[in-house]
Amino acid sequence: MDLDARLGLPEAEDIFQQALFKAFTSTTEADEAEKLPAWFFRILKNTLIDEFRKLKRDIEKSKEYQRDVLPDLESQIEEKLCECVKHLILDLSQKNS
Repeated sequence: MDLDARLGLPEAEDIFQQALFKAFTSTTEADEAEKLPAWFFRILKNTLIDEFRKLKRDIEKSKEYQRDVLPDLESQIEEKLCECVKHLILDLSQKNS
């Protein structure tokens, strides 16, 4: 089953496997055979929701990193670059004197 291609979600097979694992290790047992598909679908749906929540948290962390860390890194890089250029200019001016 190529869930990745069918759903357009690279992690689709992993999510499906997680849901299967949860179903097999669940202490709850479905009472009737006709309820099994609905029971497994609920497990699969909840697993998918969990994955989207994780993805959302990762995106928020990435946004925080971009907002909080990157500007500081950029200013540090700019400062170091200015120091290097300043030293290069001084070296060149001394060599040309």
